[in-house]
Amino acid sequence: MFIFDEVHLVGDEGRGWTLEEDLSYLHYATEHLHHKIVLISAVIGNRNHIIQWLKGKNDNQEPLEFHSDWRGPRKIHAVWTTDAFWDDSIIERNNQAKKYFFNKTTPLYGRLDVRISHTGSINAFHTENPVGYLVQKAENKDGDYAKDTNKSTPFYRMLVPIIDYLAEFGPVLIIESTKLQTIRLAKAIAETKEPIERQQIVNLIDLVTARLGDQHPLKSCLEKGVAYHHGSLPSEIRNALEEAVSAGYLKSVTAKPTYKLVLEGQMSALCHMPTSGCVAVLTKAIYPLYVPFAVTA
Repeated sequence: MFIFDEVHLVGDEGRGWTLEEDLSYLHYATEHLHHKIVLISAVIGNRNHIIQWLKGKNDNQEPLEFHSDWRGPRKIHAVWTTDAFWDDSIIERNNQAKKYFFNKTTPLYGRLDVRISHTGSINAFHTENPVGYLVQKAENKDGDYAKDTNKSTPFYRMLVPIIDYLAEFGPVLIIESTKLQTIRLAKAIAETKEPIERQQIVNLIDLVTARLGDQHPLKSCLEKGVAYHHGSLPSEIRNALEEAVSAGYLKSVTAKPTYKLVLEGQMSALCHMPTSGCVAVLTKAIYPLYVPFAVTA
């Protein structure tokens, strides 16, 4: 009997082909022998495809399937967004401007709408301080104001307060859609942190310095206990990051969606998908938290 756990990793772009190759060869090599192959996964979503793949074209024996709808702890669903406090807006005149002489600055407060799935009750919470500012510009004081993207707080920076809050309870994994956005958000998180002196992190920094150089942005992030994880990093660095996550040495790690399943079992996960304007948070707490993020201002 051959037992494979975490078989969903067959879809991993970095190492999935190795698992698929091993399973295919094992199935072929023992085709005429009395053997059993057991595949186990708690998060696989395309089990019917896996069954067809195992069965093959010439195999008349139907694979046995066991599926359970049981889920672990109760879930807390929430939406994190921003509320503009228009009554606190400040209008200023810029005499140096060439066209838009008036700027209106409005504070944006974070709002978390929480829904507990098994009760359906919803509660809303606001941050005590602004998480960012919306800046609008107009030619006339009483004219139509348009958003000034150069002066308004980028939305990814307004994610940092809730990331820092979650990090107080355990490591947080932030999923970004591109490599550049992964690095950008990691830098923004690191800006809010103080340098840490932990031997395990020092060893990781030494590895990054030796392989990538002293000026690499991953090094400066690691000095604050923050890291990012994507397929362009050397495999030994990715492995070292995963080990540091498993041991709890890193508080915040950003990664691309492809590597979500690699790290998700080790830490909380927060998925920021700018293309859809959505973020999901998964925590290892008793009540896992799923938080979609949406921009309202």
